[in-house]
Parts: sequence; structure tokens; C-alpha cells
Amino acid sequence: MARSTQKIRTALHNPASLPSMVWRRLSTTISYNFSSLLQERSSPPETVNIYPTDRCNLQCSMCFVKLRKPAPEMEIEQWCEIINQIKAFRPRIHLSGGEPFCYPAITDLIACVKKYGLFLAITTNGTYLDEYAQKIVAMKVNRINISIDGPSEIHDKIRGVPGTFDRVVNGLQKTVRSREKRKLPELQIHSMINFSDPGVMEWIIRFAIDMHADAVKFLYPLFVDSKSLNEHRQLLKQTFNRDLDYWRKADMFTDKPTDFTTIRSTLELLKKESRMPVEIFPVFNPEHLMPYYHSENNFSRIYKGRCRAMWNTATILSSGNLESCPDYILGNCRHEPFLSLWNNDIMRSLRHRIKRRQFFGVCRACCFYYQ
Repeated sequence: MARSTQKIRTALHNPASLPSMVWRRLSTTISYNFSSLLQERSSPPETVNIYPTDRCNLQCSMCFVKLRKPAPEMEIEQWCEIINQIKAFRPRIHLSGGEPFCYPAITDLIACVKKYGLFLAITTNGTYLDEYAQKIVAMKVNRINISIDGPSEIHDKIRGVPGTFDRVVNGLQKTVRSREKRKLPELQIHSMINFSDPGVMEWIIRFAIDMHADAVKFLYPLFVDSKSLNEHRQLLKQTFNRDLDYWRKADMFTDKPTDFTTIRSTLELLKKESRMPVEIFPVFNPEHLMPYYHSENNFSRIYKGRCRAMWNTATILSSGNLESCPDYILGNCRHEPFLSLWNNDIMRSLRHRIKRRQFFGVCRACCFYYQ
């Protein structure tokens, strides 16, 4: 219900983007359903994730991305050339990373996206909002996803930098003041599900209401076991002569919960919240939780996931490399046209495999598996 409510609100707030969003969803759904008939070729994706930088100004305890070396970053002119390629099929653009506001030319990048009237969402840790709030509103960014983990002492401990919470609050307040009675940007609070103190999640709801946010999304921490990670490393080496990059150290999760009773009851209460749309992701049933966090080897037999990422989502990394499934590099957008890479032999082979439910061991730690 919360997800449907959010989609309706997004549609009402972004009427100009609605036709292209509906058409892209329809075309990728057709491509997925008739994948064999189309020889695993697909229409252009619904969403293009852009990671302008791998850098981040925080040291979040649950983040394994921080453990890899940041890749070289493209100049703004190169990003604009790529956006000029993809504008024709009007995808939603999602800026993330890394912390996207660590990219020196971030306002130029936003301006380049909005120049073509594309729907733009930004996922941020919120520490730069105070500096960029007025520009974000003026440039009509469609949605901002901000991470909040609890009151200041909890948030700052998880994020690894003192004073982070106060900076986020200041930025949120300035954003709300800047947009005044405007509908954009939508503000969505993202928060990890708190296993040790479930009451914090009720605090998050009250905080979101006080901040005049539009929705809250609680996320289960996802992880992959070391055995599956090593198997995926071998597969990448044999197939592409590549090592793990995105998935490196993804098995770092250690605090496995033992009692899910309180968590389940708290989440059920939160879903009934009437003052604020609340989404919980992934949608785990009670019988999923114990196997996920304690019986890694048989989870795929209990949860029948489905991935459509190879049809509806592309990710352009800071180097210009294009991927859909993490660590499956299709080529570089600086050297080959985007749409040629989107339907090249590597991508078609990947679609062939995933459509037949031949998932990788790391898929259990990827959000696309649960969509």
C-alpha cells in the first residue's frame, strides 16, 4: 500500500514525466516477457543510475563500498556527452555513488540532466543539503532520498563522523523552507532496520513527520556469505578475466539477529502508520528472516526472487563503464554508444541466464533480486 501511495504521489507531482515513465515500464516489461523471442535484446532501460564519484565524506559501518579504491572520475563534459546520448529514450536518472555531492561539478551534472526535462532522483547522506538546498529546488530535482538512522548519537555512530546528524537536519530544514509550497523535490527518508533497538524506527517516523518528509523507506541490511562471494569471484575471472569490485568485502555483515519477534511486531505497526507512507524493503515474510540471516545455503529455495535489472536498469560508473548486474562490465560509454552496449553479446548472455533463474550466489545481497 505504501509503495502504491508513493507511486501515485510521484505521478501527481511529476505529470510531465508520467507518459515516458509509463511507456518505459511497458516496453521493458514486454522485453522481459518476450525475451527469448527477441533473442535477449531489450528496449532501452527505465532507469539509468549515474555514479559520478566513488568518494564519500562518511565512514558508515554497514558500507562495504568504502573498502574499495575509488575509480578515476570523468569530467563534466564527458558526462554531458553520455546524457546527450540517452536523453532520446527519456529514462529516469538516479544520481548516487559514492556520495554524489562529493563530485566537484555536481550542479553542472544536475543542470545537464534537467536541461532535457528528465526525471531526476538523488540518493545522498544529506550532509551537503545545507549547501545545495536552494539550487536543488531551483533546478527542479524530482526526488531526494536521505539516509537517517536515528537520533544524533545513533546516527553519528553508524555514519562514523561526529556532527553528521545536525548537518543533515539543517539541510533538510533548508530544503523544506526553499521548496515552500512547491511539490518538488519529494523528500524520502531511508533508514536501515534496527535489530538491536526496534523502537528507533518509531522515532524515525516521528522525525520524518516533523521534517515534512513525504515518505519513509526501511531497508533490511543485506549481505552475502564468503563462500558465495568466492564462487562469484571465480566466475568473473573465468568469464571476463576480472576480479570483484562492487562485491568486494560484501560478506562483512556480522551482527546476525537471533530474535525476530519484536522486529516483526514493530514493522507491522509501522506499516499501519496513517500519517506517513511507510515502505519496508525487501518484503520478507516471517519465514524468510531466519533462513536469510542464519541459513545462507538454502535461502534461494525459500525465497523465489526475480530480477528484471537487465531489462529495466543500467548503471554508469564514475569511469564511464556500463553495467547492469554489478561487476558485469558491458563496455565503456566513452568509447561505444550506450544502446550498442545495452544489447551487446555480454548483456544478452546475462539476460539469457537470469531469465532462466540461473542466479548467482551474490544475488541474495542485491536489491534487484527482491523487486
